[in-house]
Amino acid sequence: MSSSNARDINLTPWAFAKMEKLRLLEFYVPDFRGNRGNKVHVLDEGFEFVFNELKYLHWYGFPLKSLQTNFQTKNLAILEMPNSNVEELWSDFPPPVNLKRIDLKRSKQLTSIPNCSGLKSLKEFNLRNCSKLKRLPELPNNLKTLGIAGCKSLVEIPSSFKYLNKLESLELNDCESLESIPDLRGWKSLKELHGCECYKLKMLPEVPNSIESLQLSGTLIEEFPPSFEDLHSLKSLDLFDCSMLKSLPSSICKSKSLESLSVGNCSKIDKLPDNIGTLESLKSIDARGTAIREIPPSISCLKSLEYLNLSGCKGEDGVGLILPPLSGLDNLKELNLSDCRIKELPLSISCLKRLESLNLSGCKGEDGLGLILPPLSGLDNLRKLRLRNCRIKEILPSISCLKRLESLDLSGCKGEDGVVNCTSLEELPSPSFHSSNNVVADFTNCLKLNRNSLNYFLEGIVLQMQRLPSIVERHRKDYGRRRHLASICYPENDIPEWFSFQSTGSFIDVKLPQHCFNYNFICLALSVVVTISDPDHQCDHQEDYYHKHSRVRYEHIVKSKDGDQYLNGIDHLFDLFQMPCCGPDCIKSNHVIIGFGYCFDRELCDDEFSFRFYVKDLNESNIEHIKVIKCGVHLMFGPNLETSGDDDEFSSGDFSP
Repeated sequence: MSSSNARDINLTPWAFAKMEKLRLLEFYVPDFRGNRGNKVHVLDEGFEFVFNELKYLHWYGFPLKSLQTNFQTKNLAILEMPNSNVEELWSDFPPPVNLKRIDLKRSKQLTSIPNCSGLKSLKEFNLRNCSKLKRLPELPNNLKTLGIAGCKSLVEIPSSFKYLNKLESLELNDCESLESIPDLRGWKSLKELHGCECYKLKMLPEVPNSIESLQLSGTLIEEFPPSFEDLHSLKSLDLFDCSMLKSLPSSICKSKSLESLSVGNCSKIDKLPDNIGTLESLKSIDARGTAIREIPPSISCLKSLEYLNLSGCKGEDGVGLILPPLSGLDNLKELNLSDCRIKELPLSISCLKRLESLNLSGCKGEDGLGLILPPLSGLDNLRKLRLRNCRIKEILPSISCLKRLESLDLSGCKGEDGVVNCTSLEELPSPSFHSSNNVVADFTNCLKLNRNSLNYFLEGIVLQMQRLPSIVERHRKDYGRRRHLASICYPENDIPEWFSFQSTGSFIDVKLPQHCFNYNFICLALSVVVTISDPDHQCDHQEDYYHKHSRVRYEHIVKSKDGDQYLNGIDHLFDLFQMPCCGPDCIKSNHVIIGFGYCFDRELCDDEFSFRFYVKDLNESNIEHIKVIKCGVHLMFGPNLETSGDDDEFSSGDFSP
């Protein structure tokens, strides 16, 4: 029975009088995230009927403070009461001995559970987010899964805990009052131990060599126990934000099955193990925000490595982070060196044939010279390049060969002359996209951009969409109107002339040409011109990202075929572009923004629709000093349009730049 949309139901003693054979009873609420309460109520005296045959009970939001003596059922196998009001599970009577599963998650009033060691059939016990529970009951040793994540008041674990040798998964995440975990070496079936955000946990327990996943981010552990040397099955080790951890033991390199290693924000760790290159299965290393000074040369032996994050590793003063040759990383797909102190990238970076994303944002290089970029001609698969706030001597020679580049962020770059916001950038590479990933080209305040180069860049985007309409269609299915397939921002006063429909202000009405949808229509391009009245605007919330950044948003109003109007996205606005609204990266003059790839429900559309554009911060407040002063819409069609004598207007190419 789903009670989410029903009227309030009061269960009286006679409600189940004719149901002595009842085996399944369910009061279900489908959307617990919407804080919907159960509308089924029970009298304070509870039930007078005994469910002799009941095997499965699911009661979301069970209203009573405990199960009562007259609720006994010897056949009950599954008891699920999420979000219940239970304070004590049962009292003054023994529990149903055939229980196999108990689920009391998010029962925030639960404070006590009696001895459960006699429940020999119990396999699963879910107590997640029972935030007032301070102690666990004695538990049966046949238990396989125990969920106690989010039990913020839990301070003690029973002595019987060490006998749970059949347990396969233990979740302790967010048990913020728990200070210790007993020896777990006897748990020969344990595969996963998750203890993230256990803020008082200082000692890692002894664990069995069967463990595959250790997630301990946000704890206060300082060192590893002796059993750590024998973890041959370990696949994932998450130590993110373990601020007291001083080092990784060299014995970690015995874990030949290790695939993922995270020591991000472990600010006291100053090196990776010298023999880390022996971890032949390692796919991911996250060492951001550490004190690492030098990457060991053996890292080049990690043939399986796909992700390497060294963001914020400053290295040693005067020397910076020392990188070894990277040529052996044959499968590396993402390399993040943002905010590192690096003088120059090794030439071997051009050997990373499978690299798809390279982030060098904030890399200043050596004082007076800037970061030296080697030729990137070997990066045949590079799609995203982040050079935000870099000091780079030369940009174009390094990036002009990147034929698959989809996203290039040069905002805030400093060239040889030291002027911010890429004022030295003149030429652009050819755009290219080969998947449904979006192209984002942000040329904010790049005042020296060659207009012919910019027009060629725009033309390249349009032509590729016309030639590859399947990419547009796949993008529409994957993302709908949540984001555009390609977006661009650059300094200019006018929307491109080839935009079919243009209007002054932030609102535009469009009346479509007759029979236009009979042709190979692909999508719409939208454009605005934004102006700023206060280029030196100082934000009142300098440290607040949500107030410092704005987004140009829009709503789409369609006149449907039955003559009515409806708003495409009445619940929220759609994003056209995001940009800072104060600070050094804010626009200093009029800028054009174009979003390509907008699709709408054309089967409902007659021949009229409208767009209204806004500028808001990320908290949905209006931005007063940045306004939309012009807007435009352009219809994009595919090639080889079939035309007839009556439709010459479509054969002239009026709908292409």
